[in-house]
Amino acid sequence: LPCPPNSLDRFIARFRVSTPAIKHLAETEGGYGRAINRLLEVYNADGYTGLKNFVVQVFRAHESRNRISYASWIETNELDATDFAQVQTELAELPKQALISVIMPTYNSNLIWLEEAIESIRVQPYKNWELCIADDASPNRNIASFLEEWSKRDSRIKYVIREKNGHISEASNSAIDIAQGEWLALFDHDDLLHPFAFYWVVLAINQNQD
Repeated sequence: LPCPPNSLDRFIARFRVSTPAIKHLAETEGGYGRAINRLLEVYNADGYTGLKNFVVQVFRAHESRNRISYASWIETNELDATDFAQVQTELAELPKQALISVIMPTYNSNLIWLEEAIESIRVQPYKNWELCIADDASPNRNIASFLEEWSKRDSRIKYVIREKNGHISEASNSAIDIAQGEWLALFDHDDLLHPFAFYWVVLAINQNQD
């Protein structure tokens, strides 16, 4: 069973609430001096319990003000189709055009999902990538013909058919064996890549070349 909180635990908990609460109160009241006066007013009027409840109320207001919804963050920060051309221009000007090898093991893949996964790579504004697929001896023979067709359609797509099932780790290693890129990206056969995923990766590579 968990131990009851000791004095230090209670102090830390109160500190975590009271410190941002007082800071928030100072911002809304016009300074720490006025914030302290407000706290004294509450204490004189309602006692310790009233002061504690007031501090908790201020803390909740602070938390609510600083909470950013995921939808709001996406709206502010997410790139969309209108940014595609600008991103392509920015990528073309980067000094390091790293080859990214996408490592994809497959086994009895759903061909619809597999095609969507491949397309999510091909639509990237960054074009210096290769998709290295290793099929792990799938009983479904349509997988091999499917991969052959895609490799003919796009020369950046390479594949190997394993003779013996070795599960995801060995299949991934087989895909790595045919990779030539200096950077590897692991990718499942039923995943979708964010449209600007490679942009952020290559941007980070150029910003941190050491």
